[in-house]
Amino acid sequence: MDIDQFQNKVVETRNWMADNLDRSTLKFPSDDDVWAFITTKWPRILTDDAEKVLGEAMKNVPMAS
Repeated sequence: MDIDQFQNKVVETRNWMADNLDRSTLKFPSDDDVWAFITTKWPRILTDDAEKVLGEAMKNVPMAS
């Protein structure tokens, strides 16, 4: 997977996470739910690549000051 594909998958995963934010608790989906999204959205993704997308998507997003 090239860097552009990786970045696109991370962005799409983060967008999905934001769309699935629990508004009452302000909690994002669990790691397991994000993993399920990644492996369902891209069923042919290699496990190592899926782990990298998961790890990057779960990192804190820097806030503008």
